Amino acid sequence: MLPKPLRSFVAEIFAGLPVGAALCAAALLLIFAFVPMAQSLKSDRKFAIAQNDRRQLEDRIAVRLGRNETLQGLLNRFGLRPGSAQDLLQKLYSSVDFRRMPRDQAFSMIVDPVDRTVRAVEFVMQEYLVRASVGLAGWSVERQELANVSGVHQVRVRVTDNFSQSAARAGLTLAQVAELQRIFSAELDLLADLALGDEVLVLSPQRQYLDGKVAFEPMAAARVLRGGRMLDAFAFKSSDGTRQYYDADGHLLPRSFLAAPVKFDRISSTFDLARPDPASGVLRPHEAVDYQAAHGTPVVAIGSGVVEFVGSRAGYGLMVELKHAGGYGSSYAHLSRTAPGLEAGNRVNLGEVIGDVGQSGYATGPHLHFEFALDGEKLDFLSVKIPGPESLSGYQLIQFRREQVKWAAALHGSAVRVVQTPASPWQ
Repeated sequence: MLPKPLRSFVAEIFAGLPVGAALCAAALLLIFAFVPMAQSLKSDRKFAIAQNDRRQLEDRIAVRLGRNETLQGLLNRFGLRPGSAQDLLQKLYSSVDFRRMPRDQAFSMIVDPVDRTVRAVEFVMQEYLVRASVGLAGWSVERQELANVSGVHQVRVRVTDNFSQSAARAGLTLAQVAELQRIFSAELDLLADLALGDEVLVLSPQRQYLDGKVAFEPMAAARVLRGGRMLDAFAFKSSDGTRQYYDADGHLLPRSFLAAPVKFDRISSTFDLARPDPASGVLRPHEAVDYQAAHGTPVVAIGSGVVEFVGSRAGYGLMVELKHAGGYGSSYAHLSRTAPGLEAGNRVNLGEVIGDVGQSGYATGPHLHFEFALDGEKLDFLSVKIPGPESLSGYQLIQFRREQVKWAAALHGSAVRVVQTPASPWQ
């Protein structure tokens, strides 16, 4: 006898049918409802058993490279055939930089428990979990980035004696100091020009992993504070992956021309088309900048170029003329001497010494008479706007601006938010 609630349910659903027919219909309904569910449970159970059997069919062996052992030697030790080993090594070398592999690198060798053939190799290196597995088409390699917390590593160098020693105490490496020197070389000499109280701030992305290891990426931004002057540099990767540094306006650093060709005491004469001649008082055009400096002060090329002339000319005395890219030219006059071996046709680099300050030719005192021209027309070097030969534009400039906003905020002292970076999928 059916319970009263069930009889009511059947009567309501199958109203109008005899009781026997209604019960048969209800039984069929229950069968159709539960059979697929049972099949699904059975299928899930079979899958779980298959997975467990698969795990039981693999042996995982933890090994380390032996003394003076190579990865090839390790694979030979586990009986991998030469052709298969070469295929595996080729795939691994294209995915991992083994130059950074520790001498005692740990590996997990996953082998068949019956014939002991190697089915897969796993190891952790360079912040990645790497798995190489063999299939019908040969070996394939997958990488998964380890879970980490990302942030910003900041190094502030306050010059207390000289920049080189202050930078070392702050934690900058020799490579970082050399890179900073190169980036800002067109504006100043960090090793020689920074004085007591000047500062250099360097920002680099960092990632901290669950085991406590911290990985630092290359410098992303830098700021130099010298007196009341501030110079910034921001890293940007081009489409081909090359990392270069640019100023706040997207111009490549170091700049194509130095700010001055000599360390001078003062500018004694500027560019003036009607300047009184120092000796006669007659108004004459002075299409140059005169930098007053001590006799023998080194004079350097304001930019890379080719020597067009070395020698003496009336009025100018001993001088050097350079031709630069883009139609630009520069000349250096009243020198006391030129660099040994310097002659027409030589190529010189930005900042290379080409001579010394002197008083040769028509000069009332030791100074450098410096002229700058574009396509033969002399320009006022102190006011001319020289376009950088390599500046970001278009979509690259838009991308650079997006990156720059973040790092500029960090340089200004804004709080840097630390975020959790989850493990990425196999790639």
